Amino acid sequence: MIMAKHLGIIIAFGPEVRGFVHSGLISNIAQKYRITIITAKPESASLYGINGSVDIIQLPENQEHSLLRKWRQRAALVHTLWLEKLGFEKWHHYLNDRKPHKSLKQFILFSISQRWTAHFLGRFEAKLAKIIGNNRSWSKLYHDLGIDAVLTSSYASERTLPALATAVNMGLKTFVVTNSWKDIHVKPHLPLQPTRLMVWNQGNAALFVKFNPWMKIESLQITGSLHLGPFLNEKNILSQEDFCQKTGLSPNRPYICYSAAAPHAVQEEEGVVAAILEAIKNGKLPRTTQMLLRFNPMEDGSRFEYLRSSYPEELVIQKPQWEWLPELDWCCALPDDVRLWVSTVHYARVNVSIPSTVTLEFAALKKPVLNVCFDMSPQEPEQSNLRFWNGDFYQEIKSMDIAKPCFSEEELLTNLQGILAEKDNQSYNQFNHKESLDWLGWVAAEKIKNAIEEAFDK
Repeated sequence: MIMAKHLGIIIAFGPEVRGFVHSGLISNIAQKYRITIITAKPESASLYGINGSVDIIQLPENQEHSLLRKWRQRAALVHTLWLEKLGFEKWHHYLNDRKPHKSLKQFILFSISQRWTAHFLGRFEAKLAKIIGNNRSWSKLYHDLGIDAVLTSSYASERTLPALATAVNMGLKTFVVTNSWKDIHVKPHLPLQPTRLMVWNQGNAALFVKFNPWMKIESLQITGSLHLGPFLNEKNILSQEDFCQKTGLSPNRPYICYSAAAPHAVQEEEGVVAAILEAIKNGKLPRTTQMLLRFNPMEDGSRFEYLRSSYPEELVIQKPQWEWLPELDWCCALPDDVRLWVSTVHYARVNVSIPSTVTLEFAALKKPVLNVCFDMSPQEPEQSNLRFWNGDFYQEIKSMDIAKPCFSEEELLTNLQGILAEKDNQSYNQFNHKESLDWLGWVAAEKIKNAIEEAFDK
């Protein structure tokens, strides 16, 4: 009897639950392979309801050798400095108060950063990982469980690099499925060569090749987005009656969905929300309009609390049902919130938010998106909401017209007025999802399963 291949799936951070579990990927591949989830939080409620044949175990201690860690940091820094010389600016999710290069060490590293130095340091990093990259805990786990392959999302994290380096050294298959379209912009350095590196779209693939010209092209594969999988499944849409009962929204009034950013990513966002609510209250926008304000999972929403009493008829609050454990850097949706959020997108008339992944979630259901590209008071460029719209990661969205920028409060209200006056968002339906955005509708779980099968068959 031929035993099924044993796949170890590493869920080191909360977003990977959404990618691997809520998308249906694990349920899909568990039909053919034995699966063990190796996670930082085995008891997480977000993992409830997983296929009963799937084992869930604790992520082991996984510190790499201190010399290897230091070399990885140096190689990644020189790589990033070389890319800066080419005009690339590493993306920072949160408010950026960094100062330009000032230390002598940084100046020297910037001076010597070239393609050849980045390549040399990367090659030496790989050689060093071969020599001292084996982690005893991971090696024992793989051996004791009979793991044949490892699948994870984070290709450059201190939590997952020991697992990946050990797997490579043991000759196991390694599959990396990027968690976000922004991963390459946040961590451009690819510290190892996985069996398969699976990315969302052609734009991501091109950047991996451009930023890591020495990588093996044949390992790169475009699969679409696991993140968007739940939005393409009609079973995740609650009935309107159930949805309104859960949220407190009136079924007879259209609503604007305002998706709040992390409070440490923006300045004075509550002022933008207040301006929209005031426009509804005073009749600049139709008074029948409601706003559903969805908090960011990483906050308690206290910055918006004063709006409850000022706009009781206009405002409805939605607090995401997520686990947020800052000490573990663990933030992920619970199963019930997946359906609640998909339904929120489905029934919303329009979304308002800073440029973010939320744009793609609404675009997947062909809903209009207005991006806040202005500030309520003057801000430095590195603090401004405009930096999201101008970010390299957002360029494809800008070119495809699936989100409309608003560069002032007046422009935002004018666009809202136009959308609310229309029936069935006709203007949005004129937007064409061009070929490069076809991946919004792909079922990534099936493509990833096929990629794993192909790699095992070779």
